[in-house]
Amino acid sequence: NKSWYVADNDFFRVKFHLPVRETGKHIISKIHPNNQKAFQQLIDMLHLKKYSTNTVKTYRNEFAQLLYSLYEKNVNELTIEEIKSYLLYCINELKTTENQLHSRLNAMKFYFEQVLKREKIFMEIPRPKRPSQLPKVINAADIKKMLEVIKNLKHN
Repeated sequence: NKSWYVADNDFFRVKFHLPVRETGKHIISKIHPNNQKAFQQLIDMLHLKKYSTNTVKTYRNEFAQLLYSLYEKNVNELTIEEIKSYLLYCINELKTTENQLHSRLNAMKFYFEQVLKREKIFMEIPRPKRPSQLPKVINAADIKKMLEVIKNLKHN
């Protein structure tokens, strides 16, 4: 049961004096009534456009983070400067990863451009640089094990 896990996780965070993280589904119920309609509009538009279940889940959770942070301020009244300020808050205070920041930006972009029909306001907001990743390699011991399995010398 997922709700048990969240509650249990919060219990241990409190017990060990760690901050309780307000993330994902956990904060949806805490969105201020001023922004409940915007939240539902986002979800409805995602379903109408037949976005995948994973995309709906990601956009829902990332948009909920924004709405939770705004508290009673109406999301429809946000300026570009306030959006940039929110993104800096995510980077500096929440230590959001580059990939999560991209998801958060995509969710906001979808809401403002697809739901509210605002013209390309996200052109002025820079995207974070993608982190460079090393390719995944198989270690030598695993390669040796794979080759030992092959019985035919020709194939080995």
